[in-house]
Order: sequence, then C-alpha cells, then structure tokens
Amino acid sequence: RLLIESNLTKQPIRMHYSQNSLHVAHALGKNSLWKDSREGFLKLCESSGFDISPISYQQVEEGKLKEIKVLYLPLSYSLSKKEVAGIEKFVKDGGIVIAQIGTGLADGHGKFLAKGTMDDIFGIKRIESKLTKNPDVLIGKNSQMGLDIGETSISFYETGLIPTSAKVLGELKKKKQPVVFLNKYGKGLAIYLGCDLFPSWKSINGARTVGKNPEYAVSIENFLTQVLSKAEIKPRLILTTMSGKRIPFTKTVLFKQGDIRYFGLLRDYPLAKDLAKEPIKIKIKFPSAGYIHEIFTNRDYGFTNELETVFTPSTVQIYSLLPYKVTGISLSLSRERLIPGEMLSYEIRIKGDGELSTHTLRLDVFDSEGKHSSIYSKNITSVSGEAEGVIPLALNDKKGKWKIKVKDLTSGKKAEASFYVKERK
Repeated sequence: RLLIESNLTKQPIRMHYSQNSLHVAHALGKNSLWKDSREGFLKLCESSGFDISPISYQQVEEGKLKEIKVLYLPLSYSLSKKEVAGIEKFVKDGGIVIAQIGTGLADGHGKFLAKGTMDDIFGIKRIESKLTKNPDVLIGKNSQMGLDIGETSISFYETGLIPTSAKVLGELKKKKQPVVFLNKYGKGLAIYLGCDLFPSWKSINGARTVGKNPEYAVSIENFLTQVLSKAEIKPRLILTTMSGKRIPFTKTVLFKQGDIRYFGLLRDYPLAKDLAKEPIKIKIKFPSAGYIHEIFTNRDYGFTNELETVFTPSTVQIYSLLPYKVTGISLSLSRERLIPGEMLSYEIRIKGDGELSTHTLRLDVFDSEGKHSSIYSKNITSVSGEAEGVIPLALNDKKGKWKIKVKDLTSGKKAEASFYVKERK
C-alpha cells in the first residue's frame, strides 16, 4: 500500500518501439539483435542508476517527445515521415537522440531507401554500408564535449560510415574504421552507434568477472552516464564500494508521496548470485539530505544524504527520505472496556517538526491469547499526520485483554494500546 498510494516517477528517457522495425529486423535475420539492443539498453540504464520508459511510433508522431529529454532508437530501421520530423524537431529544440544500427534506412512501411532518413541529423553518410559480424575492440577517439567512450569489445558493426558534420567518438581497433559519431544539431545532440554497443554490454555484464570485461563494462556505463548528464539527468542514487567502485547488478526506482521520496533497491539476482556472491559493504549517496529510514530492517539513519549498508545477491531495500523529523506516534482508544458486539473507535496522531505528508501505517490487533487477528488488522493511510477508524467486535470474540499495535511504515515509529473484552451480562 505504501508504494501503491505513491507515484512511480520515471526519468525523461524513452526507448522507441516500432513494430515495423521489428519486421524489418526479422526479414534481415537480425531480430535477436533488435531484441538485445532493447534489453541491453534497458538493463544498462537500470544497472547505472537510471530508469526508462517505452515510447511508441504513434506517440512520436503525435509530438510526445516534447515531454522528454533523451530518446533511444534501437535498430529503428523503419521511421515514418512524421516520426523523422518529430525527432528532428526534438533534437533541434535541445533533445538528445541516441541511435544504434540501421536507423531510418527504411520508410514507415519498411521499404528501404537510397539514403537514410536520419543521416543528416547524425551528420554521416553511408557508402555501400552493410552490417557485419566480426568481433573487434571499440576504442574512444578524441573525447568530444566531455564524452569518452573508453574501450570495449563489440561483435556487430556497420561498414562504410563516413562523418560529414559529425565528430568521431569511437573507431574499431583492428579495422581503424569510425563507428560512433556525435553531431551537434540545432540546440541538441545526435549520437549514432554503428555497432552493437548495448547488446555487447549485456554479454559483457553477464560475464563481468572474466578478463577485461570489468573494464569494458565500466567504459560503457561511464559513457551512458556522461551522455545523460548532458541532459541534466543523474543516477537516482550513487552506489559504490567503500573504495569508490561502482556497484553493478542493482536496479533503483523512485516513488513520491507529497514531499516524501521512497527509493527502492533490487539486486539482479540471476547475475548477482553468480558474479557477486559475497556480502559487500557499500555506500549509498542520495540526491539530497533528509531523514532516512530503511523500511524492511526498520533502521533509522537520521538526517543525512549518505549511508553505509551491506549488499548480498538477494538484497531488497526501500528507503524513505523525509524533509522533516517524525518525533513519535500516538494511539488513543474511545473505550477501555467493551462487550462482544460493540464498536471500538481509535485515533492515530503522528508527531513531527514540520508539515506532515501522507504516511502509510500498519495496524495489528491481537486477542487475549496473543494471537494475531487478521480480520481486524489492516493498512491505514494517514493524511497530514492523522488517521481514525473503528473495530466492530464480533459476538464470539474471546474475553480478556486485547492489544492494538500501530507502526508508521514511513518513519518506523510505533505505538500500542490495550482494551478489555468483558462478559456480556
């Protein structure tokens, strides 16, 4: 309920979905590469502390790009005239487009064209270009605008790509051929990847402890972070080892409830169980300071923007970050003694040193034998620090002392009260 009543907040990064591009990729025998281009980018963003959402070809045509900052085109072979016009306006107005392999080589119906519809935006031209599978090493060439692609391995690349207005960001080590380009277009940036950079990251990350893979993976992660920083998009949280190295295999999400922020952390267990088996002490840096509480372990960290914790392959954590301090919680009952069949009213008050937002509470009721009563227990929403309700006692409820316990899940504060169920006269 705590998360259901909050708003899942996505960053302004979108990944293009085009069914016609999938059909073209399938016709070319590259449907697996199309799929890996999507999954690789998605997992790379998640592992680097970002989150993304899909955007359809129809939404692009309808002008929805004005709501975002970064657009990724994964093997988007087929682009309609409206899509191209929408993307061009998006970049001219200051947006960033990242494209990978074959972008705009076909029209909106999948018919191949003599010239790519996006080539001018990317500042490239194609001379007898074709997609080739021949493993090589991609190396950065002349850092441009703070973007450095570093060094990493790739498997697929396009031949015959020539820069016109674009700057070369990366080339193949063996072939000495440019495959990564950066073009300043209007107020925005257009980055063209003529190689399978994101599918390669997916493979490298899946064998991250082997050979040069740790360095290769970090190169791609750093490159993505640098690109997104140009759009003023930062990782949700900064996760590092005690020595400052990046923590992989972890997804971060953000929920908002008024002034309260909930940060969720989830390890990628299928990978972490093999590649990060041992518990590791890490640092988490939040985007701003506040009163931080970890909900599952019920641990308070006080007012801070940084904390230390331990990660295992199966770690799941939710941190609440509040702009005010919760000092306590009270639970008051309308009566101390009741007989079966009567109604018990209760009031809950959360105390804090600021204007309180909406909190989620857990109320648990225990009968005279100490057994949990699931019928009377429930989750409660507290608005502005207040909540109230009633418990309708059944005619056959046990006699004796009952207990009610309430916990503010958002801050971890607790309170309890008791009442007696008497014999009916």
